[in-house]
Amino acid sequence: MIQTAELTMAELLKRLSAGQIPMTAKVTVVYEEVSPSASDEGKNPALGLFEQWEQEDARMTPDEEAKNEQVYAQIEQNGIPRVRI
Repeated sequence: MIQTAELTMAELLKRLSAGQIPMTAKVTVVYEEVSPSASDEGKNPALGLFEQWEQEDARMTPDEEAKNEQVYAQIEQNGIPRVRI
């Protein structure tokens, strides 16, 4: 029996893992490229991550900052230098 379902790749993997789709099922993948929105066009996705991290850092509490410093200190003790961007 053929069944048709439109799923994202994440949904497909989740259903396979949950046993909702048998591992022996034959799956056909069809994809379409999603064009970037006008505001995102030409923007490097990595730069968006840096912006997000800056915003997250700006919202950190003093306790979170202290914990971060402890983590960085432990990393440096293991011989890995801190990199500032």
